[in-house]
Amino acid sequence: MLRSLLVMALMSWSQCFGATAGGVMLGTPTGLNLNSFITSSSSVDFGWNYHLGSKFRIHSTYLSHNADSLKMMGQVLDWYYGLGGSLNNREEEKKDILALGARGSLGILWDLKDKPFELFAEVAAVAFLIPATYSTVDLLVGGRYQF
Repeated sequence: MLRSLLVMALMSWSQCFGATAGGVMLGTPTGLNLNSFITSSSSVDFGWNYHLGSKFRIHSTYLSHNADSLKMMGQVLDWYYGLGGSLNNREEEKKDILALGARGSLGILWDLKDKPFELFAEVAAVAFLIPATYSTVDLLVGGRYQF
């Protein structure tokens, strides 16, 4: 039943936004990822993950895509960049700390045009500003199923 509710929720989401893909991201951090196109050249990316030393971290990034503009190893790829935010719940000295920060990302996307899958690689700089200032770099690779 829970699976059916999740599928219906994702289908409703994709009808509101347009082309949507969901999947996994591996690296630092590792977790789940959802990307929904708003226009043909912009999308909103969401990530939920477990990060070493954290309880959880979520992010959302507005991405601007440059379709079919990068040729690499005989493949035509999209590249994208964007700005967004990140929320990190971590434990420090046995106290829960909720940190809020800004996130800038740069990545490449390989849309397997004849199949409903896409692969991506991304690097993102995250600057946490509240309650204290610290920064980190995200390095991700992942795959998503388009629905």
